[in-house]
Parts: sequence; C-alpha cells; structure tokens
Amino acid sequence: MYAARIHFGCCGVGLWLLAHVTRADVQGPWTFSIAQGAATIEAFDRTYAGHVEIPHELGGAPVTVLWAGAFMDCTNLTSVHIPATVTQIHDSAFLFCFNLTNITVHPDNPAYCSVEGALLDKAQTVMLLCPAGREGRYEIPLGVHTIGAGAFHTCTKLAEVVLPPTITTIRELAFHWCTNLTSLTIPGSVQVIEQLAFFRCSGLTNLVISDGVLVISNWAFAHCYQLPNVAIPASVVELGERPFSGCLSLTNITVAPDNLRYSSHDGVLYDHAQTVCLQYPAGRAGSYALPPTVHTIAEGAFEDCEGLTALALPNSLRSIGAAAFYRCTGLTSLVLPESVVELGSGAFAECLNLQRVYILGDAPSVGAGVFRSAPVVVYSRPGTAGWNSTLADRPVRSWDVRFEKLQIAEGQVVAVAEGTPDIPVALEVSTDLVQWRRIAVTHLVDGYGSFVDTDSTNALRRFYRLTGW
Repeated sequence: MYAARIHFGCCGVGLWLLAHVTRADVQGPWTFSIAQGAATIEAFDRTYAGHVEIPHELGGAPVTVLWAGAFMDCTNLTSVHIPATVTQIHDSAFLFCFNLTNITVHPDNPAYCSVEGALLDKAQTVMLLCPAGREGRYEIPLGVHTIGAGAFHTCTKLAEVVLPPTITTIRELAFHWCTNLTSLTIPGSVQVIEQLAFFRCSGLTNLVISDGVLVISNWAFAHCYQLPNVAIPASVVELGERPFSGCLSLTNITVAPDNLRYSSHDGVLYDHAQTVCLQYPAGRAGSYALPPTVHTIAEGAFEDCEGLTALALPNSLRSIGAAAFYRCTGLTSLVLPESVVELGSGAFAECLNLQRVYILGDAPSVGAGVFRSAPVVVYSRPGTAGWNSTLADRPVRSWDVRFEKLQIAEGQVVAVAEGTPDIPVALEVSTDLVQWRRIAVTHLVDGYGSFVDTDSTNALRRFYRLTGW
C-alpha cells in the first residue's frame, strides 16, 4: 500500500505539515516502510488506547526511525516504550498525543534515554520531548543545554517548568501552546530564544528574562494573552520581529537602562536611539504620542492594539511598516505628518473604525492592502503632489479650510470656517501654542461651518487653529 509521510515545522506564526507519498506496508496497527534494510514507522492506529511497546523489528527489518507524525492524534495513548534499535525520532512523531504521560527507552539505545518519563538524547544534553499529558511541575535535568523544537508543544496540563542554569538554547516552538503555564524564569545562561518558542502560552502572567539572554527571536512570546508586563535585560542584543505581538494584556515594556541596543519610552519598546518604534503594548488603552526622534514605525508595532484611540505622530516620521496598525479598531482618525513617504503593506488593515486619514504631505508610496477592510476617506492638502482620485483603493478628498471670520461677539469668540464642502473640521484652542484642546467639531455644510468658544470670556490670551477630526 501507499502512505503519506508528514514532516513538521514552522513558518511565520504557524505550523506546517508537509506530506509526500511513499510505498508502505502494514503489520497490525503499524504502517511502515523498509529502505536499505531498516524499517521506518510511518503511522500507527489512531484508535489505539493505553500503553504501546514499539517493536524492535517490522517486516524482518530493525525499526530505526519514527517518522514525522507517526503517532500524531493518538489521543488515547498513555505511555510508550522505545526499543534499542530506534536511532531517529522526528520532532512531531508524537504530536497531539494529549494523554501521553510517560516515555521509556531501552537502556541499550545508543541515541536516546528517558528521565522521569521524558525523552532526552543519550548524553542528556538535549530535552527532546515532554509528554503532552504530563501535569503539574516538571524540572528539566541539570546538564541539559538545549530545549528541542516542539519539546513541550501542547503540554496544556503543565503548570510549571523549571529551567536549569545549563540551558543555552530554546528552540522554535519549544513551549508552543502550553496554555496552563503561568510563571516562567528564563536563566541568564540562555543565549538564544528561537522563533515562536512560547507562542500562545496564553496563561502566562509572570515572565522573568534574566540578564545574560542575548537573542529573542521572531514572535517568541506572541499571543501570550495574559502577560501584563515585560522587562528586557541589558544583555539582549537582538530582538526579532514582533516578539510580544498579540499579548492583549500587555501594558508595559521596560528595558534595562544600560542596554546598548534597545530602550523604552513610557512603556513602549524602541531601538536605543528611539528612532524606530518596535512594539507598543497591545493592552494599553487611550492616546499616545511618539517621541520627536522617531522616523520609523516597525512592522506590526501596533498590531492588535484595539484600545488605542488616538495617536500623535512626530514630524520626523518617514516610514510606517507592514501591518504596523493591523486591527487597531479603536482608531477613528489619524494625521500623517508631511514627512511620511511610505506606508507598508496592510499598514492599517482591519482598522474597522478608521474613517479619516489626513496626509499633510505629498502622496506616499503604498504597499498592497494598506487600508484593507477599513472604511477610510483620505484627505490631502492643497499644494501637495502625487495625488489621484484614490489612494490604495480609498477615495481622496482635498482638505482645504481657512478662517473666514474670527471675532468676539457678546463676550465669546465666534469662528467661521470656509473650505471644501462637507469636509470634517475641528476647532482647537491653546494658551501657549504647545498644548491644544479640541472644543468643537463640524462638517462644512455648503463649504461653511461655525464655532463658538464659550470659555473665552475670562481668558487673557487664546490661540485657535482648524484641524481634521
């Protein structure tokens, strides 16, 4: 017969299973193939329950390989014994075996061993697999330096894992979907945390990243929904893309003052010079103003920041990265300063309530789907260049407005604005030209709109300006 071999890995923020067809034989619950005198177990009966002894021989050949996905979805499997002949076990061999609690290995196996029911390499330096059905607390043995790819994948019942001070590498997807893990300390011996290592550890509320950690890779802690704060030590020299993206309870990111690569400003993550905004905490609500040094908003920097309602962008800003404001559903309007020249793909995608974007400079270059699913009208200023009737498939209107009249009547300031018919206009007031307060909004019906400042009676001096809203 023929059977599909499945290979397990990661791509972006997800898992992939790659299948190809090969000639295979069946013996009882086992599906296997033989090549060069050795047997590879391709698949096992998914309905099997309880303990299973993997045979040392199938079809007259020694069993040497447990292929990717060989026991995948064997949800009633509780324990496994691995014979001495097996010398290669793929990362996903026991994927989604949610009730597997114990793995034992024949003492004569030259490649593998078991410690307290978990699978390690023979030298006990690589943690390969913690059974997904394990509960409570697990302490990784002292001497282990690498936590393998997917080693704790979907260990949804595990409440605590203790990492020894010998760990140097945490591989990709190592703790993916450990939803019951609430507290974790990463020792300073760790040099690299690979991509997606703690992706969707949705119960994690306390995270300590010790000084000594060097690299935190792409999406390493993404979608840890209950994580409230993160402190990045001085030792970190490399942060990948969106390391804390989708952490919906995250309100504060701090960086050790003596870190030479990164910094924080008001709980937001930046490069050291604060020229690149790297990550805004997704759990923050209200308004925020970026520092005047920022020239770039990184890819996904404000992704899933649904509580963000207003944002002030500095005149230094030039580039907004791909998916920078993806699903920022609290934003209704935004002013892009004259300096902005580039909007990355999907920069404002799924901003379902974003109605108005005011662009003060020339038409920027735009990537694909910049405003996908956002009901945006783009407003341009007279005298700027490069505009057409649409920008990224959204209508463009000229935002041309001026004071037609500004006078005092009966002790109150009355302003009349004149400009493009039906455009949204707000009147703002200041006493120092630094802090501005919005006092009224309107649309220019037939090209005109009026405002009254009822608080102006006792003011010594007041300045007024017209803006969008």
